[in-house]
Amino acid sequence: VEVFGEVRNDQTRELRGAEVAVTFYDAAGRVLDTDYGFASSTTLATGATSTYRISTYETFSYNTFVVQGEGYFSP
Repeated sequence: VEVFGEVRNDQTRELRGAEVAVTFYDAAGRVLDTDYGFASSTTLATGATSTYRISTYETFSYNTFVVQGEGYFSP
């Protein structure tokens, strides 16, 4: 299973350590697996975007997934 996309910094300050997490769920809403990866550029200026790709070698069947991004503000 591979999840890919683009993240954007919508904050008013530079964001560092941009990381992306994905959680996979079955039809009953139970968590099947989680994984994470980093954006291509881990430092994002205000309004900047960066791609990400998370590959998992699991062979499960999932119903839905949720992607979340996080990072921290530079001082």
